[in-house]
Amino acid sequence: MSECGFGSSSRVRSPVHVGLACAILLSGCSTIHMVVPAEFAQNAELIEVEGRSRVTGFWADEGFELGSYRVSDVDRDWEKTNSWNVGPFSKSDTDGGYSYRFQANPEALEGRCGTRSGSKELELGHSLSTGSNYAKVSCTCGGGANLSMEAKGPTYEGTMLLGSGHYVVQPISMREGGWDFIEPLGYRVDGERPLAAVEVMHPGRVWLMQEVAPDERARLTCLLAALLLYKPPSDN
Repeated sequence: MSECGFGSSSRVRSPVHVGLACAILLSGCSTIHMVVPAEFAQNAELIEVEGRSRVTGFWADEGFELGSYRVSDVDRDWEKTNSWNVGPFSKSDTDGGYSYRFQANPEALEGRCGTRSGSKELELGHSLSTGSNYAKVSCTCGGGANLSMEAKGPTYEGTMLLGSGHYVVQPISMREGGWDFIEPLGYRVDGERPLAAVEVMHPGRVWLMQEVAPDERARLTCLLAALLLYKPPSDN
């Protein structure tokens, strides 16, 4: 599911795809939403994403609006893959990235993300193998605004630096009226207190706590836009 977030799994991937396929069949054409944590539902400003396309790539316009903010000029790098094999062992690493313009009138910020993903596999013989995948993304937007996320197996870990503040980014995988997804439907950002949340499923939503300082609001939202633009590696 390309719009769910960061992807990492063991070599056995079928449960992921079975779960996602079931969700699509059961939901039909309806929009899938994550369960919004109570503290955000009750105390945060909700910003609906508008104009976000489901199409990505060289010819697609991937810009969208987040309230008074505008994301434009999305540019995705060509991915570079290095792979090698030594006997029964194989390893592959893919590097990429993307950039975008974040208009926060009158200020304009430049967002930039670098991505890396890869896999390791060991052939055991008799058509058996074992292996693992990984995925990482690191983003910046304006001075003193950084995001780093890494997927390890079924868990997702991340940190955000915003000015002098250090925050933890955690996945939200519970679907409204449904079950836990293996891949995140969104993320929450917490320090000593909750700061923000983002739903990465199309079309997308953002929650900003009222306590967010005005001078940090644009940079925070710019980093959340990076999560909306991130495309996890495909499981082949």
